[in-house]
Amino acid sequence: MYKVVSASRIIFASPGQRLAGATSFIAFFMLYLMTLPAAFTGGRVSLESLRFLDAKLITFSIVMAALIAPTLSMMIFLLGQHRRASSRAVAGGLTVGLLTPLLCCSPLLPTLMTVLAGISPALVGTYGWRVQWFIASYQDSLFVGAMLLLALALHQNAKRVVQADACPIRDNQATEKS
Repeated sequence: MYKVVSASRIIFASPGQRLAGATSFIAFFMLYLMTLPAAFTGGRVSLESLRFLDAKLITFSIVMAALIAPTLSMMIFLLGQHRRASSRAVAGGLTVGLLTPLLCCSPLLPTLMTVLAGISPALVGTYGWRVQWFIASYQDSLFVGAMLLLALALHQNAKRVVQADACPIRDNQATEKS
């Protein structure tokens, strides 16, 4: 937790960086608000989804947006410092968080299974419905898993930001003159 606080102080030092972080939070918060209730809208992501929100989905939206916004700011900072950012965990968390409600109760998964069944008839059956049942039954657990992946990504990138700040890269001309 200490590294996340230290990295946040480094990342959000200027008003422009704070504005970019706040804008990122708002954008992801709105995206999650419209995406997480997709299980109730047949997989449609729109402003119509907002009427299906409850306290639990709003909490998930706030937490996921609060985890991904500083993570992306840290990744941008690291890339600007010519450092390697950790992107696998954030990609996993973002994917699980956004795809879970879309696959739950939309025609996307049965359509995909039909295409696969056309390629391999052994896949014909109720497999797609079983996957949808699993996602619908364990949606909250999948959201928690997505939040854990996002928290891991935040921690990994915070550690790299603190290390990058402690050991800045010098350009070749400066090292050649010394």
